[in-house]
Amino acid sequence: MTKDQKKQNTKPVVPVEPQPAKVAPKMVKRRQKGDFWINLSIALFISVCLLILGFELLIKIAG
Repeated sequence: MTKDQKKQNTKPVVPVEPQPAKVAPKMVKRRQKGDFWINLSIALFISVCLLILGFELLIKIAG
């Protein structure tokens, strides 16, 4: 082979990005259900705190 033929045979090297691992659909649903209950519990906790603070504020205003 001559140098010209070697240059024609070489192709530019393109790095291949690793593909992300696929998660089973059951795991996705399970994670979404867990997130829902966590978010719901946080929302309920914040609501209760705001109700208590609002009630204390009403008592201070009335008193």
